[in-house]
This record gives sequence, structure tokens and C-alpha cells, in this order.
Amino acid sequence: MTWWAKLPVERFIPALTIRDKSARLVRLSPNAEQTEIVAALEQGGDTLILKPRQIGSTTIISAYLFWLWYTSEDP
Repeated sequence: MTWWAKLPVERFIPALTIRDKSARLVRLSPNAEQTEIVAALEQGGDTLILKPRQIGSTTIISAYLFWLWYTSEDP
């Protein structure tokens, strides 16, 4: 297991690179709403997200699921 796989989600997600609306590569810097979504996902169980449009929920959930997959000992 690499050192990346041992990072907690709070440190793993900001290390990821995404494309912004201008198609430039940038670091994923979670905003307040995205941080709350990750906290809710970390609690486990079902998570229902009532949100406005365009807060990046798909991006942060994809990053969270990638972290789960990457750090899983039994993928």
C-alpha cells in the first residue's frame, strides 16, 4: 500500500487535480458545502443532499468515491 492510500479523506481530496470550467487543470479545493457533503458521507448510512445547483456536489462525491476505492484493502 502506498503512502497515498493511507491519507485521510481531508488530505487526499485537496491533492487531486480536476479541470475547471476553462478546461485548465487545478487542485480540487473543497468549498464549505463540499466539506459538509464529505462529512455527511463519512458518517455512513444513507445521505440525502438537498442543495442548490452548481455547488460541485458531483465533483466532491466522485472524489470521495475515488478515495474509498483507492484506499480500500479489498477493492
